[in-house]
Amino acid sequence: MVVKHCVYKDCESDSRYWDRDYMKGVCFIRFPNPVTHRERCEKWVKACDRPL
Repeated sequence: MVVKHCVYKDCESDSRYWDRDYMKGVCFIRFPNPVTHRERCEKWVKACDRPL
């Protein structure tokens, strides 16, 4: 199983801990592919306050 984790700022949500209270209602959305959607991916990175 692929482990999914949040990359937004200091969020620590992780699919390995699905049974914890803070994970209730959490869903993960994939980042746009930087090869095919470079501009969109860069917007997402900036919105998540992460370095390029």
